This record gives sequence, structure tokens and C-alpha cells, in this order.
Amino acid sequence: MEFMDIYAFDCVIDILLITAISALQSVLQEDFKASEIEVGVVRKEDPVFKVLSTEEIDEHLTAISERD
Repeated sequence: MEFMDIYAFDCVIDILLITAISALQSVLQEDFKASEIEVGVVRKEDPVFKVLSTEEIDEHLTAISERD
């Protein structure tokens, strides 16, 4: 797999996670802290369920707040 294939896939995952967290915030009408939610990911090339760390979740929450 080439660098751009990996880079593009990671960007898609980030967009999907941001979209999912944003949708949850919108439906619940609440802003989350990284310690208040759990996010899990299963990747095609590594089909093991992984729970994101608080730091990883915080990165996505920061991206959401910067976007809005």
C-alpha cells in the first residue's frame, strides 16, 4: 500500500469519527468532554475492535469545535 492510500484512508476515518460525534452531540443537544464518551473503531486491515484513548477523542472534539 502506498503512502497516499494510507493517508487518504486515515483522513476518511477522521471525517467519519467527527461526523459521528457531531451527530451524537446534535441529537443529545450536549457538548461532550473526552472523558464522557467512548468511541470504538474496527479497521478493515486490522479487524480488531479498538477503543480510542481520551487523548484521541479529545483531538476529534477539538476538530469539531474549531470547525464550528
